[in-house]
Amino acid sequence: MGPSYVDDNPLQMVQRYFEGKNMEQLNINQLNQLERELDSILVYTRGRKTEAMMKSVSALHQKEQDLANENNLMEREISAIINSGNLGSQHGLLAEDPGCAHPSPLDLFHF
Repeated sequence: MGPSYVDDNPLQMVQRYFEGKNMEQLNINQLNQLERELDSILVYTRGRKTEAMMKSVSALHQKEQDLANENNLMEREISAIINSGNLGSQHGLLAEDPGCAHPSPLDLFHF
C-alpha cells in the first residue's frame, strides 16, 4: 500500500494523481490505490465538514441561550420598573382598580 496523504491538503492529494497522469494508462492496482486514497480524502473532508458544522451549531446554541437570558433579564427589569410605579404611573399604565391586572411589560412598547 502506498503512502497516505491524509495530512496534506485534500486538493493537493487529488491534484497529485491527475498531474501528468493519463487515467487511461493506470492499471488495476493503481486504480485501486487511487480509489483508496480518494476514499480517505472523502472521509477526511466529511470529518472536517462535520466538525465545522458542530462548532457552528454549538455557537448558535450558546447565542440562543445568551439571548434568552438577556430577554429574561430585560423582562424582569421592565416588570420591576412598572411595579415600582416609576414608569407605569407616568404613562397611566398602573390600574386604579385592584381587581384589574397590570399590563404586560411589552405594552410599554408601541410596535
